[in-house]
Amino acid sequence: MFEDYLKAILAAYEYKKVEGTLPPNLLHPTPGNLKEECLIVYRERYDSADDDVLRLFFSASDKDKGYTKSIQDCNVNDFRQVKKILNRNTPNPGLKFIELIAWLIDFKPRPSILYYKQADRNKTTNHLENSNVPPEETNEPNVPALQVTIHEVSEQKTGTPELSIHGIPGPGGQKTKPSIRTIVLACTGIFLVAGATFFLWKDKTPSTLNGFLPAQKCMYWKGDHYEPVDCNEKITASPVVPLNIRKLNTFKKITLPDTLTKNSLGKVWYIRTGNQREYFTDSGNHPVDTVRTLRPLSEYILFKYISYYRYLLTLLLWSICAVVFIGLCSISLIAFRKKRRRKMLALTSPKMLA
Repeated sequence: MFEDYLKAILAAYEYKKVEGTLPPNLLHPTPGNLKEECLIVYRERYDSADDDVLRLFFSASDKDKGYTKSIQDCNVNDFRQVKKILNRNTPNPGLKFIELIAWLIDFKPRPSILYYKQADRNKTTNHLENSNVPPEETNEPNVPALQVTIHEVSEQKTGTPELSIHGIPGPGGQKTKPSIRTIVLACTGIFLVAGATFFLWKDKTPSTLNGFLPAQKCMYWKGDHYEPVDCNEKITASPVVPLNIRKLNTFKKITLPDTLTKNSLGKVWYIRTGNQREYFTDSGNHPVDTVRTLRPLSEYILFKYISYYRYLLTLLLWSICAVVFIGLCSISLIAFRKKRRRKMLALTSPKMLA
């Protein structure tokens, strides 16, 4: 029974270590770190039910300070045996060291006497279930179920005991996981929906006014649209002009010219600036170079300088890159989870615990 208790505690320690839930002092269990962790655990989650464990290791407690002074006065060398047990370097560990480890990692049920009672109760329950006999009533207090249990696997499979921790099945257990194909398809679907939404709504720019007249009486050009402004305010990058409600709402610069098609003829105007061309959603003068007049978009300009297929190709390439990236991330995540699970099972296997 003592060996089972020791194996269960060490298995729980390794499990928490793999899961990353151990505090730093227990990840590096030097005697000094173990003493410091005892003080932390005592201050944060002291329970009178652990008095027997604390008394066994730290002797009597102080009436005013409890076990704080006993832990502080404890010789750091007393924790060397605890370090050896956690590193599996001692063949015959003492009970008080095992109980201290159980207290530090919050292993339940503890102390060992409760663990033994729970183990006996489980054996009795299994025997009664197999015999179809109702279990006897008992006045003993309920003890939480074992967090670490060792059960036998069919001899036809391995012939060795299988370890199950916190409900995680062992090598023979079955646990459904989403396949890589499912994850990739789901991510691809989400991306395609987002792309379709962008494609359908790319030209639906919100109104600057939102149905209300601005208090300002002037406006200025802000990159790709007009913004209302006070007439006395000075804008260095753009001239301040009298407010025009129609232009404020409808005059926009088209930032993705390759999205234009034949349906844009009669609805789009352009101007040449150097070797580039700028496209706008309304007629009139250029918003910055106000002496120049915009020209209506013609078929010649549309087919020579604008390519809707180029836009679709760019969108397709970005979509493929995004799908590949999501797929690689999904594969890496699944591979990491499998590797971590194999490592956990290896650490908690009976051979490692022996």
